[in-house]
Amino acid sequence: ASRNLVRTEEYRRHWNLFVNKKIIVPDGDIQLLFRNRMIPLLKNIETAQNKITNLTQQRDLLLPRLMSGRLEVLNS
Repeated sequence: ASRNLVRTEEYRRHWNLFVNKKIIVPDGDIQLLFRNRMIPLLKNIETAQNKITNLTQQRDLLLPRLMSGRLEVLNS
């Protein structure tokens, strides 16, 4: 719960809130169920992000050519 919260030794503003809170950790079966449901979703997100990156790069390469007239759009 506190991972990456405290970045320096000086920052401890919310530390007491975390130290005094109880964290519920589900049993192994529930963790496994959650993991098995999340993995496909996370893979889909990663695939979509890769496609977005690819399409952005293609746009950035093609748009200047289209605007300058070096590349022509053909109507079929």
